[in-house]
Amino acid sequence: MQAEYGLEQLTSAVFTIADSHETLQQRLISACVYDILNINPERDLPQEMREKFTTLCQLLNCQPAMEGQGSISATISAMNDDEARRHIETIGQMYRELAEYLATRS
Repeated sequence: MQAEYGLEQLTSAVFTIADSHETLQQRLISACVYDILNINPERDLPQEMREKFTTLCQLLNCQPAMEGQGSISATISAMNDDEARRHIETIGQMYRELAEYLATRS
């Protein structure tokens, strides 16, 4: 398992979200496209985090692609702020869980 890589990508996602002045939806799209999609849960996450991660990815990619938008962008663009905020919080929780997991293993 390469959990350090998973943590690197989750860290980048958190900073992508925090450092932007875009809408919550646009921040979430950027974090997904540039960071979250790089994580292979079988390789980069401990077993206990894989289902939560897979569920998150499914929730962020459930609308069909539209003209000029991929399926992730179409899904997240259709969310209201509360929905986007919940997914952002999940990313933050996963970052914390993986950081704690790695801290206890060293």
